[in-house]
Amino acid sequence: MKTIVMIVVCMLVMSAACDIERPNWGETALNQKLICRANMRTIASEELIYFAQHGRRYAESMADLGLADMKCPAHGSYVITVENNSTFFTVACPGDHGSIANGITSWINVDE
Repeated sequence: MKTIVMIVVCMLVMSAACDIERPNWGETALNQKLICRANMRTIASEELIYFAQHGRRYAESMADLGLADMKCPAHGSYVITVENNSTFFTVACPGDHGSIANGITSWINVDE
């Protein structure tokens, strides 16, 4: 009997938790910038993995990385530039959220 009561209580708590409104992370400009920068860090990490697995050259497109659907929540598709015979890459937000060049971010502080 105690087990059944516990199960019912757990189900009620879980159903109540499902009704709680979740925050909309894309709602504010700062949150959009944070999401964009996290995406660029992911892209940069994938570039390093690609470099190691594909004969020391970087991917030249998001599709090559398997990330074709990843976009900045405010500005759309990211721009990947590969230079110096595929030994230098830049991933950039098409808007004003910054860029990452060979793993180095263009920003110092999160809200900058």
